[in-house]
Amino acid sequence: KPIEEYDWAFHQQMLDFFVKSPYLLARRALPGMKARRHGRFINITSKVFHLGVAPFSAYVAAKGGQTGWSRSMCHELAPFGITVNMIAPGWIPVERHANDPQSDKDAYLATIPVGRWGTPDDVGWAAVYLASDEAAFVTGQTLAVNGGRSCWRAIGAHGPGPAGRTMLEEESSDRDRSGTVSADGPPSDIHDRQFSRGRPAPLAALPRGPRGHRVAHPGDRP
Repeated sequence: KPIEEYDWAFHQQMLDFFVKSPYLLARRALPGMKARRHGRFINITSKVFHLGVAPFSAYVAAKGGQTGWSRSMCHELAPFGITVNMIAPGWIPVERHANDPQSDKDAYLATIPVGRWGTPDDVGWAAVYLASDEAAFVTGQTLAVNGGRSCWRAIGAHGPGPAGRTMLEEESSDRDRSGTVSADGPPSDIHDRQFSRGRPAPLAALPRGPRGHRVAHPGDRP
């Protein structure tokens, strides 16, 4: 709902859920984790913070606080062998969504590249990985569990444009015509040109650094 319809009590409720709760749990669990020099914190966040979804400003603000807290804690706790990560699920329909409009569900499902709904098990297995020893070198990360929808939104969220091209490819074509990025520009521009078309530059086309390693962009040479 719009900001005019919120009161501070609701904002506080969101902060209690998503910022205060992780803080209190961490304070309780940390002594044992630090003593063992091993621990895992996994917070369930949301894609709404990264996308700035409206009109849910109280919820988005609280999720932003949760994300910021988690990222700061990952630096603070890493020396103790403790990781702090986040899982950002997409829309996972469960019992409480039973009465949501079917039209909303159909519209959302159409934007999931894998073509199916996520399940609680999909989120659970992501948590199992982040809690495992195999994830000991992973911290401060947000794992999106949404069937590829984050990628879909970045590249083709608005569907194909003329001639079946994605909007990103249309933007690239416009840039080529304007002369900002030219298809016959110098070799050092090849990464920018190919990235703007939504596909990576071939390894052989990337420039080499002083040690002979391929580098992603000329400006990234060590």
